Amino acid sequence: MIWYNELMDKKLKQHHAYIESKIDSLARSKNDNTLDATITYHQDMVRNFQHERFIHLVVTFFFIAVTLALLAAYVAFIARDHDGSLRSVSACLGAIVAILAVTDLFYIRHYYRLENGVEKLYGLTEKLYKLKVKE
Repeated sequence: MIWYNELMDKKLKQHHAYIESKIDSLARSKNDNTLDATITYHQDMVRNFQHERFIHLVVTFFFIAVTLALLAAYVAFIARDHDGSLRSVSACLGAIVAILAVTDLFYIRHYYRLENGVEKLYGLTEKLYKLKVKE
Protein backbone atom coordinates (compact mmCIF):
# COMPACT_ATOMS: atom_id res chain seq x y z
CA MET A 1 0.00 0.00 0.00
CA ILE A 2 2.87 2.37 0.73
CA TRP A 3 4.20 2.19 -2.83
CA TYR A 4 0.72 3.05 -4.15
CA ASN A 5 0.49 6.08 -1.86
CA GLU A 6 3.86 7.30 -3.07
CA LEU A 7 2.83 6.72 -6.68
CA MET A 8 -0.37 8.77 -6.30
CA ASP A 9 1.50 11.55 -4.50
CA LYS A 10 4.10 11.52 -7.25
CA LYS A 11 1.41 11.78 -9.94
CA LEU A 12 -0.23 14.71 -8.15
CA LYS A 13 3.10 16.52 -7.74
CA GLN A 14 4.10 15.86 -11.35
CA HIS A 15 0.80 17.19 -12.66
CA HIS A 16 1.02 20.24 -10.40
CA ALA A 17 4.56 21.01 -11.57
CA TYR A 18 3.62 20.44 -15.22
CA ILE A 19 0.63 22.80 -15.08
CA GLU A 20 2.65 25.41 -13.17
CA SER A 21 5.28 25.35 -15.93
CA LYS A 22 2.57 25.54 -18.61
CA ILE A 23 0.99 28.53 -16.85
CA ASP A 24 4.36 30.30 -16.81
CA SER A 25 4.98 29.63 -20.49
CA LEU A 26 1.41 30.52 -21.48
CA ALA A 27 1.60 33.81 -19.60
CA ARG A 28 4.55 34.75 -21.81
CA SER A 29 3.36 33.35 -25.16
CA LYS A 30 -0.43 34.05 -25.13
CA ASN A 31 -1.13 31.06 -27.42
CA ASP A 32 -4.92 30.53 -27.25
CA ASN A 33 -4.89 26.99 -28.72
CA THR A 34 -2.30 25.79 -26.23
CA LEU A 35 -4.20 27.42 -23.38
CA ASP A 36 -7.44 25.68 -24.37
CA ALA A 37 -5.66 22.33 -24.66
CA THR A 38 -3.99 22.85 -21.28
CA ILE A 39 -7.31 23.73 -19.63
CA THR A 40 -8.97 20.63 -21.10
CA TYR A 41 -6.09 18.39 -20.03
CA HIS A 42 -6.06 19.88 -16.54
CA GLN A 43 -9.83 19.45 -16.16
CA ASP A 44 -9.56 15.80 -17.20
CA MET A 45 -6.75 15.14 -14.73
CA VAL A 46 -8.59 16.90 -11.89
CA ARG A 47 -11.67 14.81 -12.68
CA ASN A 48 -9.55 11.64 -12.51
CA PHE A 49 -8.02 12.65 -9.18
CA GLN A 50 -11.48 13.53 -7.82
CA HIS A 51 -12.74 10.09 -8.82
CA GLU A 52 -9.75 8.50 -7.12
CA ARG A 53 -10.46 10.57 -4.03
CA PHE A 54 -14.12 9.47 -3.95
CA ILE A 55 -13.23 5.78 -4.33
CA HIS A 56 -10.74 6.04 -1.49
CA LEU A 57 -13.32 7.78 0.68
CA VAL A 58 -15.78 4.90 0.13
CA VAL A 59 -13.10 2.27 0.81
CA THR A 60 -11.98 4.12 3.95
CA PHE A 61 -15.53 4.27 5.30
CA PHE A 62 -16.04 0.58 4.49
CA PHE A 63 -12.89 -0.47 6.35
CA ILE A 64 -13.79 1.71 9.33
CA ALA A 65 -17.31 0.22 9.44
CA VAL A 66 -15.92 -3.33 9.35
CA THR A 67 -13.39 -2.44 12.06
CA LEU A 68 -16.10 -0.99 14.29
CA ALA A 69 -18.37 -4.01 13.75
CA LEU A 70 -15.56 -6.41 14.65
CA LEU A 71 -14.63 -4.25 17.63
CA ALA A 72 -18.23 -4.52 18.86
CA ALA A 73 -18.08 -8.31 18.41
CA TYR A 74 -14.77 -8.40 20.29
CA VAL A 75 -16.23 -6.45 23.19
CA ALA A 76 -19.31 -8.72 23.20
CA PHE A 77 -17.14 -11.85 23.31
CA ILE A 78 -15.08 -10.45 26.18
CA ALA A 79 -18.24 -9.51 28.09
CA ARG A 80 -19.70 -13.02 27.68
CA ASP A 81 -16.51 -14.90 28.42
CA HIS A 82 -16.92 -15.43 32.18
CA ASP A 83 -15.37 -18.89 32.27
CA GLY A 84 -12.61 -18.38 29.68
CA SER A 85 -14.07 -20.76 27.10
CA LEU A 86 -14.16 -18.08 24.37
CA ARG A 87 -10.64 -16.82 24.98
CA SER A 88 -9.27 -18.07 21.63
CA VAL A 89 -12.15 -16.53 19.67
CA SER A 90 -11.78 -13.19 21.42
CA ALA A 91 -7.99 -13.28 20.91
CA CYS A 92 -8.46 -13.84 17.16
CA LEU A 93 -11.03 -11.05 16.96
CA GLY A 94 -8.70 -8.75 18.88
CA ALA A 95 -5.86 -9.46 16.45
CA ILE A 96 -8.12 -8.83 13.45
CA VAL A 97 -9.38 -5.57 14.95
CA ALA A 98 -5.79 -4.44 15.59
CA ILE A 99 -4.75 -5.23 12.01
CA LEU A 100 -7.77 -3.44 10.59
CA ALA A 101 -7.18 -0.43 12.85
CA VAL A 102 -3.64 -0.06 11.49
CA THR A 103 -4.99 -0.45 7.94
CA ASP A 104 -7.57 2.25 8.68
CA LEU A 105 -4.82 4.62 9.77
CA PHE A 106 -2.99 4.12 6.47
CA TYR A 107 -6.20 4.65 4.48
CA ILE A 108 -6.97 7.84 6.40
CA ARG A 109 -3.43 9.10 5.82
CA HIS A 110 -3.64 8.34 2.12
CA TYR A 111 -7.06 9.99 1.79
CA TYR A 112 -5.80 13.07 3.64
CA ARG A 113 -2.84 13.44 1.27
CA LEU A 114 -5.04 12.83 -1.77
CA GLU A 115 -7.59 15.39 -0.58
CA ASN A 116 -4.94 18.05 0.00
CA GLY A 117 -3.30 17.33 -3.36
CA VAL A 118 -6.58 17.76 -5.22
CA GLU A 119 -7.31 20.97 -3.31
CA LYS A 120 -3.99 22.39 -4.55
CA LEU A 121 -5.05 21.65 -8.13
CA TYR A 122 -8.09 23.92 -7.75
CA GLY A 123 -5.76 26.89 -7.38
CA LEU A 124 -4.15 25.98 -10.69
CA THR A 125 -7.59 25.85 -12.30
CA GLU A 126 -8.21 29.41 -11.17
CA LYS A 127 -4.86 30.54 -12.58
CA LEU A 128 -5.65 28.93 -15.94
CA TYR A 129 -9.05 30.60 -16.12
CA LYS A 130 -7.52 33.97 -15.22
CA LEU A 131 -5.14 33.57 -18.16
CA LYS A 132 -8.11 32.80 -20.38
CA VAL A 133 -10.00 35.89 -19.22
CA LYS A 134 -6.99 38.17 -19.80
CA GLU A 135 -6.93 37.35 -23.50
